[in-house]
Amino acid sequence: LSCLADKAIRDLEAARRQLEEILRQLREEEIERTLAALQTRCEQMLQLQIAVYEGTVRVDTRITEHPDKKPERIDEQKALQLSDREEEIGRLADKAIQLLQAEGSAVAFPEVFLQVREDMRHVARRLGKVDTGTVTQGIEQDIIASLKEMIDALKKQRQQMDAKKGQPGQPGQPE
Repeated sequence: LSCLADKAIRDLEAARRQLEEILRQLREEEIERTLAALQTRCEQMLQLQIAVYEGTVRVDTRITEHPDKKPERIDEQKALQLSDREEEIGRLADKAIQLLQAEGSAVAFPEVFLQVREDMRHVARRLGKVDTGTVTQGIEQDIIASLKEMIDALKKQRQQMDAKKGQPGQPGQPE
């Protein structure tokens, strides 16, 4: 009877180890999908942000070329369109923040996204007031730099995960 109990315990331990390995692999795959989705979203936001920045520079250049250096109706309309686009980018950032909060493992990224989203809101407000000057452009450049840094960090994290895939898992140790 003791032999049967010992064998049953060994079988249960083997099954538990196998289950832990399967769960670890599933968790890694989930994290990889999240990182890939975030990278794609950041790349999309970066493209849109660059377009808004370039539009801001164009509108500001036009305004400074006016004799009175004041925006005309067309400049106001363009700035409002840019403000709307900036708000769209902010909504993409909101979705990224929700994705990170749901996933829960990437601690540093939500803080960066929160700051970028706040900067986007600030830019949208400034553009809504047809403020296309150097302060607005500087904030836009900061957003662009932050998005590029996030993309690089996400790529690096994904590469590290890919490199780890070839190594055997070590159950019981933190990842």
